[in-house]
Amino acid sequence: MNDRQRNNTTIKKEVFENEITGARFANGSLGLIINPSVKFFENNKILERNSSCSVNDSIDPIAFKVFKLIRLGVIESNKELLKKKKLQNTLPKILCMVYTHSHAHQRIRAIVNTWGSQCDGFFAASNKTDLTIRAIDLVHNGPEAYSNMWQKVRSMWMYAHDNFLNDFDYFHISGDDSYVVIDNMKNYLQGEEIEQLLQGYIDNFSRPYFEKTKKWKNMKNGHKRPLLLGIPLIKGKDIFPQGGGGYTLNREALKQIGKKNGPLQTLLADKVDSREDAFIAALLGAEDTYVSDTRDKTGAFRYIPYRPKQRIKGKAKYPKKFRISPVLSGMNLFSKETVALHLRDMDTKNIPMDEVIYRTHDIINGYCDAYIYPKK
Repeated sequence: MNDRQRNNTTIKKEVFENEITGARFANGSLGLIINPSVKFFENNKILERNSSCSVNDSIDPIAFKVFKLIRLGVIESNKELLKKKKLQNTLPKILCMVYTHSHAHQRIRAIVNTWGSQCDGFFAASNKTDLTIRAIDLVHNGPEAYSNMWQKVRSMWMYAHDNFLNDFDYFHISGDDSYVVIDNMKNYLQGEEIEQLLQGYIDNFSRPYFEKTKKWKNMKNGHKRPLLLGIPLIKGKDIFPQGGGGYTLNREALKQIGKKNGPLQTLLADKVDSREDAFIAALLGAEDTYVSDTRDKTGAFRYIPYRPKQRIKGKAKYPKKFRISPVLSGMNLFSKETVALHLRDMDTKNIPMDEVIYRTHDIINGYCDAYIYPKK
């Protein structure tokens, strides 16, 4: 599928009288349907860069230790993926979506030079189209502002549903200050835990909602359960996948919310709000789908929502009804099977976020065996 323009660029009116959906070409005209295939990056190398292991304040000793731990997981995942590919001749296809703006396109350039090109498909939702980095000016209702992040993300899910639903198995969304460990993600998505969830296993985070989720208990005739994957955050009676490193939907979940007259078109459609993670959970909750338990066998979550040195100060503690034990702390909070990280606050005056992304990539992929930190 090539970048192409639809013959019909009429304005949709299901929700707002003047709502326009879709992406703009660089000249401002509507109708851009991007080709998300990462083969574009293979054929059009953006930047040659040497790895950097220099000392800085962004990659602190705790972050380095966590990234080296994840490196061990990547090595193990690569071995497992080779075995699975030989046995099954296929691996799950992932579309990676990043929200950004034109002032942060250097971050997108770093992402497509690192983890973005390891996805099966990729696009960045911006306010300016730059096809060299697969950034598109994606139209959404309301202003281009953090306080209106929900409308931007809502349009991203619409765009993915309308154009790529049948091309990918999973859809991951995150900000431009994230790092996604694709090898770990693919190994996880191809693993036994996910297969059990797809077949209807009711995990500890879904169990309190059993009267609603029991319809997924036994999936038959090749059907799969809709999944929302992330690190669960609980506020009052609400449970949602905390933003930061992002969260992941499978095709069935995207189909649920994106169907005609479905939640994306009818629920919270007029809200101007930054809480896109809570809102996407509300849309899926209306369809009886809740965030799943994404812990590894040690009890550590595979999604990291904060900078490691911030995360290490807390504890993974949940209400008793979720029966989550043991309560972890310290380095035990981190999984070598981590699939997504939030790099927020790791940039400094001298080290911008694009460089943080590169250096995170260098460590996780084994290009930096050691950092030497100055004595204080």
